[in-house]
Amino acid sequence: MSDAAQVQQLVKEALSCYGHIGYWINNAGVLSFGKFEETPLEVIDQVIKTNLLGYVYGARAVLPVFKQQGKGVLINNISIGGWMPAPFGTAYTASKYGIRGMVEGLQAEVSHYPNIHVCALYPGFQRSAGIGHAANYSGIRLSTPPPAFDPGHLAEAMVRLALNPTAATYPDWFGIIFKRLYQVCPGWIREPPL
Repeated sequence: MSDAAQVQQLVKEALSCYGHIGYWINNAGVLSFGKFEETPLEVIDQVIKTNLLGYVYGARAVLPVFKQQGKGVLINNISIGGWMPAPFGTAYTASKYGIRGMVEGLQAEVSHYPNIHVCALYPGFQRSAGIGHAANYSGIRLSTPPPAFDPGHLAEAMVRLALNPTAATYPDWFGIIFKRLYQVCPGWIREPPL
């Protein structure tokens, strides 16, 4: 995802194998945890390159194909992090807010293509090793906080979204509640964990 040429090559190979691309899912995410100024710049660069630029590369590679075909669905798995900050995960937050902005901009750009859809997914925490494998500059042992959802349910939401595209989907209750909670009580979310 963080190499534009490889993403473009993947699109070429998919077209070579199948002759068309009906659906494309941008689904990559890495995290670093720690004070912003204590996180190495190369780590911040990689978080932004994977999370944000990876989605940019995917969209840029597949949208011309969709326009040529006259149809296609681009699904962007953003996370609730696209609506609320993650203190001590500033690069992650910047990347997720950026993806949300890209998606909303692209939705406007393709609005006159009735069969091309750019969709956003905003799930809560998933039961995965992602947070435990984060670059950690905090000295705290990281683990996925509760509630954590079954990634299989997220995969099912992706299939539903592909079949019935909508601009934004919240596949679990956490995303909806915490988006609204952040709008009403931003100080509670911003309270630093360290």
